[in-house]
Amino acid sequence: PEQYDISDSTYYFGIGASREAETTMRVSQAIGIGESNDDEITSVASTSDGGYIAVGYFYSDEIQVGDYTLTNARTINSTSDGMIIKYSAEGEVEWARREGGSGSDYIESVVTTSDGGYIAVGDFNSDEIQVGDYTLTNSNSGYADGMIIKYSGEGEVEWAKSVGGIR
Repeated sequence: PEQYDISDSTYYFGIGASREAETTMRVSQAIGIGESNDDEITSVASTSDGGYIAVGYFYSDEIQVGDYTLTNARTINSTSDGMIIKYSAEGEVEWARREGGSGSDYIESVVTTSDGGYIAVGDFNSDEIQVGDYTLTNSNSGYADGMIIKYSGEGEVEWAKSVGGIR
């Protein structure tokens, strides 16, 4: 939408009334994902190699992310799966993963770790989801439990944990 257009615009930032400095922002690249449903990026972090790691979720049956096809694992309509996508500094997809099960599952935030990997957090409504070699079981059927997933720099799941209790 045009209200978000920052290309070739001049903005003024400063600390205090007398310390304004002119800053010009230019869009260096823009990447779209998703199909006809609500497919969203919820968090992005820069990576030590100059690239980016993005997380979010998708309701579409499947989405194409670079050379990767992420297919929703749902068993009924109107549920989402989480996604994590690693981009190079040039905006090319290096790897992408889907995380989720039969219910609505989301990855909401991501940070980089000192070992070059990533920690992603979110929540899952599925009774259970398979995350790499780890099975996360929802302790609160009908409600969401939290999840935390540790990825290597190459996108392999190093560990995954669920967080939750009985309501």
